[in-house]
Amino acid sequence: MVSRPQGYHISLQLGFPIDVSLVPRDPSSPTLTWADFEVLGGDTKTALPQSYSLQITSITVPVRIYSGEYKGDWRAVLYNDDDALAASLELCKSPVEYPQFARRLLEDEWLAVIIGYSSAGLGHEYDDEDPFTLLLVDKLPGDKWERVGILKTDHRQILDTTKEGCGKRTLLLT
Repeated sequence: MVSRPQGYHISLQLGFPIDVSLVPRDPSSPTLTWADFEVLGGDTKTALPQSYSLQITSITVPVRIYSGEYKGDWRAVLYNDDDALAASLELCKSPVEYPQFARRLLEDEWLAVIIGYSSAGLGHEYDDEDPFTLLLVDKLPGDKWERVGILKTDHRQILDTTKEGCGKRTLLLT
């Protein structure tokens, strides 16, 4: 079961290098950019098909997961060539309910997509000290990806996306 992690507010900041589109599972429906979706009225949004995937184009970084000090506490390290950046991890899937998933968390290298800056809440202005927020994703069969969790860096650090391991990718999240 996939659920929404508690206590996270994510905003897509203007000017941040990310493109998001809503891709319908029904090929007869049009793909919508996030900007087009935002300007639609409430009635128009309600009339849209309810079965969409998100197509995200953004910077991705490799990630390793480890268990934190406390039971159920998960942490992550984002790798950027010789640099590393620590992050907290809020999972969308329970490792207790899915033992094979728990094993993979610790053994596999994962991919994270930078989606914006973390903020304290609605109305928060962007600040150079804001940490990054990333989606932890898992590759599914075919060209699809699944959201596994949300990463929030412990502090803001310049992430050199020209280094090995980082790169701009387009992922289709189901």
